[in-house]
Amino acid sequence: MPADKNKPPESNDRATIAALIFVVLLVGACIWVFTELKEKNDELTCVSSGRTNCAPISQ
Repeated sequence: MPADKNKPPESNDRATIAALIFVVLLVGACIWVFTELKEKNDELTCVSSGRTNCAPISQ
């Protein structure tokens, strides 16, 4: 019986942290894109309804 079968699997902490960072960045990018798309959709809906004061207020 080889001794390797009784060893616990080695954890690869670097790969786990890199994957976690990638997922967090991906979720953040998706939230940003969906927010931008919603703002543009709101502007297009306003313009298509015939209103003229559809520009967002800058702060």
